[in-house]
Amino acid sequence: MDYNSHVNKTNHTGVIMNNHGLYFPEKNVIIKILKIFIIQYGLARKVLVLSITGIIAVSSILTASGPICTWELNEGKGGIVNDSSENNYTGTIIGKSVWTNGRRGSALYFDGNSYIDSGNISLSGTNTIEAWIFPEEWIDGSYQGIITKIPRTSPYPGWALYFAGYNNCMQIMFNMSGKQKRIETEPPRPKEWHHITVTIDSRKMSLFIDGCLVDIRDIQGTLSTNTCNLLIGALYGSGDDIGGFRGIIDEVKIYNKVLSHSEIIENAGINIVQSPEIKVTDYPKTLYSVKFPERSINTNISSIADWRFAARSATWGGWNWTPSADISSALRDKAEEIAGKFAARGVNTVFLDEHRYILVDDHEFENYLYNIKKAVSACHKYHLKIVLHLTVEGVLKPYRDLHPEQAVLDLETKTGAFYPRYGTYAMCPNDPAFIKAYCARLQAIMNTGLDGVMPDETEWLPPKMTICGCSYCREKFKKLYGFDIPLPGDKTVYENFDSPQWRAWVDFRIKSQGDILVKIKETVDKSGPEKLVTACQAGFLISSSSGMNAYGMDVEDMKRGLTAGFYESHLSSPWSWRYTAAEAGYYSAFGPVFILSFSRTISMDFFHWTFALANGLRYWTWPESFDLPVFPFLWEKKWETIITHNDPYCNVGILFSSPALHLIPYENINSMKKEYIGWCETLLEAHIPFETVAVSRITAESLQKYRILIAPATACLSSAENKLLRDFIRQGGSLIATLDCSMYDEKGEKLPDFGLKDVLGISYSEIMKEKKLEIHDNTGRKILYHGPFIKTDLAAGYVDILYSEKNGMPVITRRKYGKGNAFYCACGPGTQYFMPKIKPPYSESGASMWDLRLALGGVWTDNRKTEYKKIILGLIDRRVLPLDTDTPDDIFIRTFRHVNKNYQGVIVHMLNLTGLRINGNVQISADKEFEFLDYPDTGKISVGIKETGIQSAYFISPDFSETVKLPVTLKNEFSFITLSALYRYGFIYFSLSSADAVRDLLNDTPAVDSIPACEEFPRMDNAAWGKILSKNGKIIINISENKILNGKVDYTASVADFSPDYVDFYINEEKVHREKNAPYWCFGDNNKWDTTGIKNGKYLLKAAAVTEKYNCKIETQIEIEIKN
Repeated sequence: MDYNSHVNKTNHTGVIMNNHGLYFPEKNVIIKILKIFIIQYGLARKVLVLSITGIIAVSSILTASGPICTWELNEGKGGIVNDSSENNYTGTIIGKSVWTNGRRGSALYFDGNSYIDSGNISLSGTNTIEAWIFPEEWIDGSYQGIITKIPRTSPYPGWALYFAGYNNCMQIMFNMSGKQKRIETEPPRPKEWHHITVTIDSRKMSLFIDGCLVDIRDIQGTLSTNTCNLLIGALYGSGDDIGGFRGIIDEVKIYNKVLSHSEIIENAGINIVQSPEIKVTDYPKTLYSVKFPERSINTNISSIADWRFAARSATWGGWNWTPSADISSALRDKAEEIAGKFAARGVNTVFLDEHRYILVDDHEFENYLYNIKKAVSACHKYHLKIVLHLTVEGVLKPYRDLHPEQAVLDLETKTGAFYPRYGTYAMCPNDPAFIKAYCARLQAIMNTGLDGVMPDETEWLPPKMTICGCSYCREKFKKLYGFDIPLPGDKTVYENFDSPQWRAWVDFRIKSQGDILVKIKETVDKSGPEKLVTACQAGFLISSSSGMNAYGMDVEDMKRGLTAGFYESHLSSPWSWRYTAAEAGYYSAFGPVFILSFSRTISMDFFHWTFALANGLRYWTWPESFDLPVFPFLWEKKWETIITHNDPYCNVGILFSSPALHLIPYENINSMKKEYIGWCETLLEAHIPFETVAVSRITAESLQKYRILIAPATACLSSAENKLLRDFIRQGGSLIATLDCSMYDEKGEKLPDFGLKDVLGISYSEIMKEKKLEIHDNTGRKILYHGPFIKTDLAAGYVDILYSEKNGMPVITRRKYGKGNAFYCACGPGTQYFMPKIKPPYSESGASMWDLRLALGGVWTDNRKTEYKKIILGLIDRRVLPLDTDTPDDIFIRTFRHVNKNYQGVIVHMLNLTGLRINGNVQISADKEFEFLDYPDTGKISVGIKETGIQSAYFISPDFSETVKLPVTLKNEFSFITLSALYRYGFIYFSLSSADAVRDLLNDTPAVDSIPACEEFPRMDNAAWGKILSKNGKIIINISENKILNGKVDYTASVADFSPDYVDFYINEEKVHREKNAPYWCFGDNNKWDTTGIKNGKYLLKAAAVTEKYNCKIETQIEIEIKN
């Protein structure tokens, strides 16, 4: 929890609870978390010494050599506690006093609302503070003062020993010259007596628990003073939330000297027993954690030169999945154990989640850095790279309140922007003060030794085209484009793509988000070479066109500030494999890509991993994967030098123009996306190797790789790009262009005619959003068409009309140009064979277009027109293709070229998806969960590549332990192999060099000559899977600050790592309603509790998420106090 936001400020009587913590807005509701979280405490501690020196000022009257304050708390009754030292600092009990048995004699029980006020006592600067405590409970997210002398306001001069709810740890904080210096540790076990000692002198401060030295910190500066009273049992002496201790405190003493360690042990009265060293052992052998021969030191196969492109990554954190639910506790005591388990399972890169907000006060940020250092040290010990997941433009309320001028300005509402989905406030990426503050914190974070960052929320939030109108955006926009920012309501500009001002505004918002990523990358790169910067980009092609512009995100522009892309695919419906592969190809056009998918079953996780490998992507596992008994990264580790960081093996390219995603009318954009995906899906089914090519990156040299280029509605092309395509055709290449290809320039300006008019021999006269017509081939065969259409005329001689409308208007044409051919389709063949992302019906489920993790029910009808698949394939000269196979359409194939020093080869990935065969309809029932277990027999499969120098061929698969050597047959310039069976996934390796990569990796282990039986895939019953869901699942009740109006409370429940069938809401144990089928894992978006007329008092709001199939439930509750 944020230190500032925890504090209940004057006249603030409400709360917001989100996934970060609690805030207290000025409303009429007080909310406290009731869930109790108990943390274990161990005696053994490692000591951290930092090299900072300085002095502390002697500021007050404590000059005695012995205890100058001793509150033995043996009174046993009354409201006064006596100081048995000669200084006689009598304390007064504030609140209800409950005397009870203590460590010795009596002691005082604190209920969270009471404390002892001991008066204004200052420290000398050389002191020992000690007390016995019996904590009743450490409540997750709460603050509990033990001994403190600190005001409620920043920068918090003074000192405090307390439990910090920000990350659920015990802390001692001294404010030195305005800067907070602290030690933090896991709190001691509740319901037991513990001896706590703090020492401070002119050089360092130390913390001891039960006689054990927990930590030492060197300090610098003078101890900041204040006029507050010294309190026992509370953090603050006033306000609605005093940060009260819950438990018993006894024998509090302050000395005017630093006690020795032996004196502290004597006072603690215990024997110190050190805990044994933690040793990490490997996981038990399972199907994919088998041992394999170490690589020979004599092998010539080099390791992957750049780790960023061979990452086998997993998430550390992710909604508290770790063995200890408290991430900070795990970082402190379990970091090395957890890192060792990652390494044992073949992970080489860890994404650290949870610690996402860095613009917090200095106190919290030092705590933040301490935690990060722990994780970095543990990961590096096991040779793991560690990357931190960060939020950029979303900040928490305290920072927004301190810097309201840095917030975005909504031109429509004239206010800043609160984003309730995340519970954060949006800052402007063009504000120099915000950028400076963020990058300064980022530099400090990178100095911990991190290997990279994943900046998230680099987008305009909320996603509105009216954001941002701040002075910096106005100035920057005017300087770059020469326009004023368009005003809301100006229909001559808003969403008018004929307006240069509107297109400039769209482009500016995209460039602004790319610019801040560039700043972030520049900051990260200062910390050393080979640092990773990646940023999340979720489902760009499936997102609505207007939505993409509202967020201001573009994959290509973002890549300016990234090392690698990041594709959050949500591939939870494997029937969408064609669509997802097409979208992954788009991401890959701009460089290496991580892919994140969400798994609900063991075999689904395996499917996601194999799908990533087959597409040449780096798979990022989500936390629940590590509870599965099967994990295949060790298999991937064995073969990583062959299967990672390879170039596509193909001579067909599909052109993609990023401006065509943003700068042309929405109907054109939607047609383009369908057209592009439809062509990709068709080529995938036909096993035609291809790759997506970013038009902005083409050069004369890069185009030499291709024999065929496809431009599916590639609308925006610059004159230079048109020239490159023109030259490509003239020199013998083939271009297939469709719909509005080359109709716009790179800035979205509509041209008077096709930019490639001279090449195509076609001129356009009208753009039709949707047209029904019959088209005819040269034999008179009729084909129905319904979709976008461009009305055209012949503009040159020697144009062959392959298909025409019944009145003779050309529909599909071919023109010889130089040594090559230019095909043009006035229709969209890809739109007719386009398979959407198979998902629940939007209107029934209420789910977002891309949200498939919910696994809701639905029916999808396959109404693709197979005639257009034939048309598409008929335009491609298969004689020039490098792959020939009789593999069924629903076996996924991707090909890559492998080059590693003296090793060369061709890799053919094969993923058996015949179990997903579509016959007219696809029914996805509400409880359907795809299991990647059993497959139809594919029979023999023949695969050939257009290479004649094949030295050897192998089939390698995680479905069995052996490596299969395959005989090679040469036929018509192709080298063929035959597979007797394909189980789940495997790859063929054709070796093109005398140096044999597979043989050397096997290290004298012999290959077999036939495919072994498939290993049985481990299964998990519902009960076991339900336990995993229960362990990982988390549910949080959210109340939005700006939705507590007129006595009505808007509330939702956010569910993480758990896919419920529904969420039930209760008020005082009475169920008020049930919420189903919620988007974004947020249930109850329109829930309203009308509190007007309700009797004042405390009410319990509870949310329970239920998955009936697994008989599994998670729940949480909060207390709401109504004060009308």
